[in-house]
Amino acid sequence: MGGRVALMLTTLLRPIVRRLLAPVGARIPVHPNVLSSLGLAAAVAAAAGFALGAFRWAAVGIAVSGMFDLLDGAAARARNPRGSKLGGFIDSAMDRVADSVLFLGLFLHYYLSVPVGHAGAVLAVLAVSGSNIASYFKARSEVEGVACNVGLVKRADRLILLMLLGMLGPVSGVPILSVLVLFSAHSMWARAAFVYRRLGERTSG
Repeated sequence: MGGRVALMLTTLLRPIVRRLLAPVGARIPVHPNVLSSLGLAAAVAAAAGFALGAFRWAAVGIAVSGMFDLLDGAAARARNPRGSKLGGFIDSAMDRVADSVLFLGLFLHYYLSVPVGHAGAVLAVLAVSGSNIASYFKARSEVEGVACNVGLVKRADRLILLMLLGMLGPVSGVPILSVLVLFSAHSMWARAAFVYRRLGERTSG
């Protein structure tokens, strides 16, 4: 239920945020790729915060990274309303790297944490693996001409949950990462089943 609520919120807020940021993006004198790089740098700083146990600083880093992610999209649309394939590729690639680095920071913290044991580390690996596989399913389906937007949560929802983890501290890691693992597994299954049906219809048709 929590995942569905988060997905509904981000789906409803996304067009509103885009409209609000449109005039800002038109005035930003910085190339969108620079903003994407700054967002990645903030994610790396957040990952370092997780690894070192500074979870609240990590939450701040994730918020800053998300802000740059929104701004680079607004700036890119202002420069080219029809979109740029190269810019989209660079932004998507940096997003994947940023996500992986954040989970790496969590893995290092929990792997080296005696009280929690290795449960958090294992969950971090499962969460990032499921997230990347689900993202690959979506990207591969689009290569085949199938728009695959199904799944319980998207990247914005994952970042919100990771930011919540940062604000609540290390003790919240196991339950929140468990939720992320379940969400990622659902997205993998839902996307695989959706694409299988769509491509099967084409073949039979």
